[in-house]
Amino acid sequence: MFLAGASFMAGFSGALMPGTVFVVVVLQAARRGWKVGPQIVLGHGVLEVALEMALVLGLSAFIGVQLVRTVVGFVGGAFLLWMSLGLLKASRHAEFPATINGSKSVSSHPVLSGLLASSVNPYFYVWWATVGNMFTVKGLGIAGLIGVAVFFLSHWMSDLSWYTFLSWSVSKSRRYMTDHVYRIVLGACGIFLVILGFIFVYGAMSGDI
Repeated sequence: MFLAGASFMAGFSGALMPGTVFVVVVLQAARRGWKVGPQIVLGHGVLEVALEMALVLGLSAFIGVQLVRTVVGFVGGAFLLWMSLGLLKASRHAEFPATINGSKSVSSHPVLSGLLASSVNPYFYVWWATVGNMFTVKGLGIAGLIGVAVFFLSHWMSDLSWYTFLSWSVSKSRRYMTDHVYRIVLGACGIFLVILGFIFVYGAMSGDI
C-alpha cells in the first residue's frame, strides 16, 4: 500500500514540472479537446515501459547487494529533495499557461507526440535513472516483479490523472485550474517530496532500504 501511494505521489514530481510533454498537452488540448491528454500519456508510457524493463533486467543481478541499494536510496532520496526545492520555489510565483505564445501547432498523432516529447526531454531520463530506479529496486525487494508492476502502474496513474485533467482544463477554460490552485498543488507535492526524500536518505544511511 505504501509503495503504491508513494509511487503515485512521486510520479507527480515529474508530471507537474512543465516540460515537453506539458507543452504538447497544452497545445493539442486547445485544438483537439481533452482526449489528447490520455493519448499523449499512452505514448509517454510506451517509452517508460522500455526503460522499466531495462532497469529490471539490469538491476535483477544486483538487487541483493546492500551497497547498490544504499547508493540508489541515497541518490534517489537526494534527487527527490532537489526536486522538492524546485516545486516549492515554483509554487510561489508559478502561472498556469492556457496557451503557449509563439509555439508552432502540433499536427502529429497524440500518441506519437507523447513518445517523441518524452524522448527529447533530458529530465525524463534523469528521473528514471534516479527516482524511477530507486522505486524499481524497492518494488523488486518487496514483491519481485509484482512490486515493480505496482510501482509502474501507480506512477503511470499519476501521469494519466494529471495530464487528463490538464487537457480537460485547457480544452474547457482556465476557470478550472487557476494560478492559485496550481501553486497549491505544486506546494503540496513539494512538501510531500521533502518528507519522502528524507525517508529514503535516512533509510540509505541506516542500511534499512
